[in-house]
Amino acid sequence: MQYEDLVGLLARTFDADPAKLAPSMTLEQLNLDSLALVELALACNDQFDAGLDDTALTPEHRLTDVVTLLESG
Repeated sequence: MQYEDLVGLLARTFDADPAKLAPSMTLEQLNLDSLALVELALACNDQFDAGLDDTALTPEHRLTDVVTLLESG
């Protein structure tokens, strides 16, 4: 799992512009509400076999934090 993999998932799932994403951005800065956070966790589980529960991601998580969670999952 690499940062670029997460960026690709965000682009496909939430139409995020990869050029505007940065590792230090929070999920809140991406305007992901609580439902979108659950959707992201489920998408990560499907794409990366991550094993995240639906409350694993919070608005305060930075993209690098999400990568770390996925790598440790």
